[in-house]
Amino acid sequence: IFERLAIMFYGWISDYGESIQKPIIGIIVFILFFPLFALLLNYKLNAVYYLGNYWDLVRDTTIAFFQLSIDKNHFMKNWEVVIRIASLLLLGNLYIAVRRKLSRK
Repeated sequence: IFERLAIMFYGWISDYGESIQKPIIGIIVFILFFPLFALLLNYKLNAVYYLGNYWDLVRDTTIAFFQLSIDKNHFMKNWEVVIRIASLLLLGNLYIAVRRKLSRK
């Protein structure tokens, strides 16, 4: 069952390594919408305060996504591991797609 889900996920993210556009769109969507998702899961926090600083959350998500460090006292620090795992998957699929396109030329 896990293998089937992994293969379906791989096809959904990058058409099995054939699409360059899908991983790029996935990266942009992840960076823009993950802060909102994290805020929804942490409903006990003052979400209005953090939503006012949405672009700071996007900045910190982007920093973690590209494997740089986040300030230790920041809200997105709690989500750093999830962001980095998503980064590995999306950037890895982008690398595979670019490598396949270039090897065919």
